[in-house]
Amino acid sequence: MPNIKKSSFLAKLGMPTRRWSAEYIAPASEIKEQDSYLHGGGTTTIASLLGTGRRGARARQLIYSKWEDMESDAIVSSALKLLVTSALGGHETTGDVVFIEQKPETEKNKKLKDMTEEIKDTLGPILNKKAYQCAYTGAAFGDSYARIYSKEGAGVVDLYTDELVRPQLIQPFERGNRTVGFQVFLGERNLEKLNVAQLARMKMPRTQWIPQHGVVEKAIRMMITEDDLDSVPIMPSMAGGSLLYNAEQAYDNLYASLIGLVGQRWIDSIDEKMLQLNMESMTLEQQKSFLASVKTMLESSKKRAETAVQEGKPLLERIWHMIPVWGEKQLTTVSNADGGQTGRTGTITVEDVIFHARLLSGAIGVDMSMIGFADQMAGGLGEGGFFRTSAQAAENARHIRTALADFIYHIIDIHTLKKYGVVFHASERPWTVNFYGSISALESEKQKTRSDAMNAGMILVQAMQQMKDIGATEEIMEDFLTKEMLLDEDQAKIYAAIVKAKDEDENHDDGFGNRSDDGFKMDSALPYCGDYGDIDDEAEEILDGIGNSTTIPIPQKTIKWLGFDKPMSLRADLHALAQKHDEVYDNDPDQVLEDIQFVINKPDDWFIHHNNRIAIFRERIGSGDIPLVRIEFELNIRGSSITVIARSVYASKKRQIAKKMQHKKRILARLGPGEKRPGLLTVSEYLSALGDRS
Repeated sequence: MPNIKKSSFLAKLGMPTRRWSAEYIAPASEIKEQDSYLHGGGTTTIASLLGTGRRGARARQLIYSKWEDMESDAIVSSALKLLVTSALGGHETTGDVVFIEQKPETEKNKKLKDMTEEIKDTLGPILNKKAYQCAYTGAAFGDSYARIYSKEGAGVVDLYTDELVRPQLIQPFERGNRTVGFQVFLGERNLEKLNVAQLARMKMPRTQWIPQHGVVEKAIRMMITEDDLDSVPIMPSMAGGSLLYNAEQAYDNLYASLIGLVGQRWIDSIDEKMLQLNMESMTLEQQKSFLASVKTMLESSKKRAETAVQEGKPLLERIWHMIPVWGEKQLTTVSNADGGQTGRTGTITVEDVIFHARLLSGAIGVDMSMIGFADQMAGGLGEGGFFRTSAQAAENARHIRTALADFIYHIIDIHTLKKYGVVFHASERPWTVNFYGSISALESEKQKTRSDAMNAGMILVQAMQQMKDIGATEEIMEDFLTKEMLLDEDQAKIYAAIVKAKDEDENHDDGFGNRSDDGFKMDSALPYCGDYGDIDDEAEEILDGIGNSTTIPIPQKTIKWLGFDKPMSLRADLHALAQKHDEVYDNDPDQVLEDIQFVINKPDDWFIHHNNRIAIFRERIGSGDIPLVRIEFELNIRGSSITVIARSVYASKKRQIAKKMQHKKRILARLGPGEKRPGLLTVSEYLSALGDRS
């Protein structure tokens, strides 16, 4: 074994070989033969795999004979077909079920790309013809085979999947779990050998053991302690993998109930009567004549009924029969053959048959409502019950798809071996085999599951954002996610770190913890409380007319865009601004605040209203006739102090803004270009050039 040094890179990633071997491999040598007896474990032999009672060991041919009988049943066949179609899906127009597609990395290699296209064009049509048949046979018998016909330099040219390669006629041989060859019971000697290049095998997963006699001989020859796969002896593969094995008892019970029901119907259909004739005072000749007359009468009545049935013509006349009577001695008594009872002779009902039919279809993995008994749909599943039961069938059919994919990969390997002289490792194949069931109910269930997961994720994000907004610490967030949102601790710890995340300016942060991209998040509107110190008399004059002032922070990015470098806030009387344009805001100060936030987070441009009154605006995309929101404010600079007062908030049309921008262009042309933005002036540079400093 390789030895990993303690200081090596791999030693830091995992447990070294010696240590792992000492902890997990070496203890097995301490197990002694008598230990299983001393501790009450007892002993067993290979005979335990032979089964008992109804599940006793059977010969291989008897097992296949039973499954062949079941395969011909209507319910079993319909269930298998549904599982196969669920597994394969298919193209809506062409009906193709196998899609050979190249991997993304194949695009870079022209040779591999051309090889993939050739395989797709050559083998695609052949595989699509045989895929359904092989999948159906594999689901019924656990194995399915295809005789491969190939040529050197041309690859696979055809596949034979008909009666001569049925599982009953083929015995596969394996080394370990790898198929290495086959014996076919055909030909002059009733025995032919084929290799894996001549015969492809679709092997279903052996999820259940089927008791059979060959396991005893296999256990004797099998070298279970051999680690080298190439040294393991070649052994015959046991029958198994069929979807029908666990449905055998349900199948027998169903047909027993059907036989009872049909036999009961046959008995009920027999309407037999007995006639009692009183011939006490008749002579022998009279008795014979009387019996012959009655017999002739009954025979003629039966003949008329048979003729009417054969010709398909109803009897439209009344038939009279005359029986001579004298002295009330020849009266007849009519009674039923079963002692006078009428009606049913047994108690078997259709419900008994339906019960066993449900067990049979359920054992195969298909709800009975999917195979022609939609009236059996369980009401508890609700309106989407049909989709859920069909999706369940599709889930049960996944292993059919897996087995068929391995079967197809093997055929492609033989094709590349014969045509290109190479077989790719499973992890290095430049192509992949896909099946699509886009029109099945499984896709509907997958979409619903994905939608539910997305909705849960969005709710989680909203809850985290609200917790972050109210100032939750990382510990509080982690506790909230773990106990309230029921996340795992590791996952909650990762998510809780978001409370420490600080967005930089290039990440569209406004400097106050709010993102300022196309959307906006409304800050708290705080009354002005002297952010820059007490307001002197001159400042009071500047603020005159704005009533109760609300301070709204201006994002740092917008401050730089205006041409300033110090923190700034916009002061506005929201109630007064809402009343000024009540036709727009309906006297709602909250709407005014939202529009102010919307504009100052990411303004599009600015224009000059008059002297030091400036207006900035932003287009509200998709809002209809009034796509622009503008804020008109007054800037007053006193030393290092800057006062920004909102005088008007209004919605404008593009044509109105265009006229203002033309006016701004003429004024800036007279004042000269700015230093930072050639051809334009920032608001700060405009005020400096204007010389209007309070």
